[in-house]
Parts: sequence; C-alpha cells; structure tokens
Amino acid sequence: LPQPLSPVVAQSLSLVSAIILATLILLGFIGPRDPVENLLPLAIWTLWWVAIVMLHPLFGNLWEAINPFAGPHALVTGRFGRAEGGPPLRYPAWASYWPAVMIFFGFAWFQLVYPAPEDPTILAAAVLVYVAISFAGVLAFGVKDWLGKADPFAVFLAQLGAAAPLGRGGLRWPGAGLLSLPVLPLSGVFFVLLTL
Repeated sequence: LPQPLSPVVAQSLSLVSAIILATLILLGFIGPRDPVENLLPLAIWTLWWVAIVMLHPLFGNLWEAINPFAGPHALVTGRFGRAEGGPPLRYPAWASYWPAVMIFFGFAWFQLVYPAPEDPTILAAAVLVYVAISFAGVLAFGVKDWLGKADPFAVFLAQLGAAAPLGRGGLRWPGAGLLSLPVLPLSGVFFVLLTL
C-alpha cells in the first residue's frame, strides 16, 4: 500500500474480511456439495489464491490491510482503532520462519496432492484449521510478529508486494522494494524455495 492506513481503517477492513471468510466457511459446510455451485472453492482457489495474489506485485502488500486477523484481534484485545499493544508472549527467535514453512507445506500438499481440495466441506474444515492456528498465534504473539514470520500467506504476500512499483514513498522501479526487506535467515530462505 502506498501509505500506511490508520489503525481504524485497517482494522475495519480486516473485520470485513473476517466476516466474509466466516460466511464462506459456513457456506462450505452447509452450502451445495458441488464445488462449482459452492462459493467457498471459488473464493479460495480463484479469487484469493489467484486474483488477490496477482494484485500484490502490482499494487503492493494488500494483505496487510485485508487479512482477517488484525481486526478481530483488535476487538478481542480491546484495542480497536488504536495501534497494537504488546502481545502476551514474545515470539521465540528460534522459531523464525519455521511455522510458515510447515503451514505452507501443509497447504501445498493439500492443494497439489490431496485428491479433492475443492470439496466444499473438506476445504471449509482445512480453512477453519488454518484460521484457528493463525488466530491463536496472533493472540499469543501479536499481529506484527505472527503475520511477519509465522503466517505463510502474510510472509509470501509481503514478499510479492515488495516487488510492486508502488511503495510507501510512491512510485519506484518494479522489484526495488525487495532490497528493503531484511536478509532472510535459513528458515526464510527455505520458505522462499518452498513457495517456488
């Protein structure tokens, strides 16, 4: 995003995303069994994993504003409209990017190996497990630390967004934002190789 959003705007967008995601998960469980007729597979595999991902190298890290975790976290912790406070637990340095590696490996296996990743009920259960793990991580370690290192999609989309010609200072050369990212440790390099 070209300029940081105010906490209330970012958290409001996140809440809207959380409501949409909760509705889609519910539709996965109670909606039509045919993946073509159920909105969950379409939303996850086409809208999110293709369209939203493709927008990041063009417009920057959109996921930073529309992730479904920051807004609910702000509501639960009583900090809606304000910047995030200190989390109850410190994110362990030894964990580094390894949670992102493990979660992304599970996602890749589900998407590429599992015989029916588009089955609405199974997909809804998988998304629900991911949301539960991620929200527990955000509550324990804070939005910044969990989404910055442990959540594979936030890490992946931040890296894609850094390649965008739009940055905090306005227009820049495509890919120039990658130079501002911190040097990745071994787990981060492993994560990038896994996403490739």
